[in-house]
Amino acid sequence: MNENPPTPSFSAGENGLTINEPVSEGIKTEPLPPPQKEKKPAILKVAAFVIVSALVAFAMTQIDYTAISDNLTAIGYELSPEMQALVNDLQLTKEGERILMATRPELQEAEDFNQNCVNLDSSSSILGCYSNNRIFIYNISRNELKGIRQVTLAHELLHAVWQRMSRTDQESLKASLKGIYDSNAEVHEHLEMYGDNDLYDELHSTIGSQLAADEMPENLQQHYAKIFSNQKVLADFYNGYYSVFRETNERIKTLDADIKTHRTTLREMETNYSLQNAQLTNDINDFNSRARNGGFATLTEFYNEREQLLARKAAQQEEYQNILNYTNEANALINEYNTLVVRKNDLYKSMDSNVDAPTETEADSK
Repeated sequence: MNENPPTPSFSAGENGLTINEPVSEGIKTEPLPPPQKEKKPAILKVAAFVIVSALVAFAMTQIDYTAISDNLTAIGYELSPEMQALVNDLQLTKEGERILMATRPELQEAEDFNQNCVNLDSSSSILGCYSNNRIFIYNISRNELKGIRQVTLAHELLHAVWQRMSRTDQESLKASLKGIYDSNAEVHEHLEMYGDNDLYDELHSTIGSQLAADEMPENLQQHYAKIFSNQKVLADFYNGYYSVFRETNERIKTLDADIKTHRTTLREMETNYSLQNAQLTNDINDFNSRARNGGFATLTEFYNEREQLLARKAAQQEEYQNILNYTNEANALINEYNTLVVRKNDLYKSMDSNVDAPTETEADSK
């Protein structure tokens, strides 16, 4: 038996040199198995794949594509100094600033504003609009309406926020928004003309730009806190300018009621005066007739009746003066009413980009 190991020989193959292992006669050797890699259970491979897939999916969900788009849209856009001042007044959060800059907000005078914000309702005025992903604000500079541009800017910004929200997030706020709509008379009055399709979008903007945090439930406080760092600032701006309308409207209503009361009272006073005056005239004529024709038995009787008539006449003159005074009082109320109506109309004209607003001098002179 050949104890020496066989010597390998080489031969040419299609893919290069191959080694042929000769087997010596009388000895059969089993080929050695190739080295084996350590096998991992199949379940580990599946688990690893699932984990990697989940991590990829999670990473994709963490990418805020809206924020990226907003940042790209805002690149190169610079706010005008006047608009920058309004933005500063809003005290926005980083998220609020990002969304606002993506809308490329612009403060415009009437001609340009009317081209971007078309008013289809001649009975109302448009103060701003969110159109084609941009915000345009009408430049209302009247001193009595200080704060109206800030509130309008916040209102339109919240339209952009609502547009960026998912349907689920919108639905999560609707019950709270509707609760304020049903309980706040002023909010309800402002928005009662909106249908269901637009109501919640408008509610979201109106409530967020006009109410303080303590006037809304916790979930709305948390939501608006993502956009505004100080909700009270907005409420102060709103109450600052809208109090002019609120107080004027309340005074007009009070005056209207007082004028109606005065008119009713005057009619009653004039009717009573006319009846009493007619009766006094008849009694005086009768007295004079009897005096001429010896109708009195004694001078005492004559003078007593004469004094009574003179007292009635004095009372009538006093009542006449009361009527004059009450008439002057009613006229003063009417003059104040008319002045306030003119002032109110001037204020509304100041907010209407389709009407030449009165100057401060004109407004102050009324």
